[in-house]
Amino acid sequence: MPLIHHNADTSPLTDEEIKWCKALEKLLLKTPKRFGMYTIGDANITCFDKVELAARGIELEDQSASQANLLLATIRSSEQIAGLCG
Repeated sequence: MPLIHHNADTSPLTDEEIKWCKALEKLLLKTPKRFGMYTIGDANITCFDKVELAARGIELEDQSASQANLLLATIRSSEQIAGLCG
């Protein structure tokens, strides 16, 4: 599956940036099946057990994975990850 590349009104991706995007995409496409992920608009991606959350009938909403003690890992980034909906 090729990287989805957008025509933006800014400078094109450098070869190094394309390589980085492809490596990240390759890694994310191998996400373990039980992992759900979210961000709250900070520089972290929080991984939680989405299979167990569903088995308990819990909807993913504010603090639900944390309150159910189902957080698995926090992945840090050097950049803020915007939390957008829609």
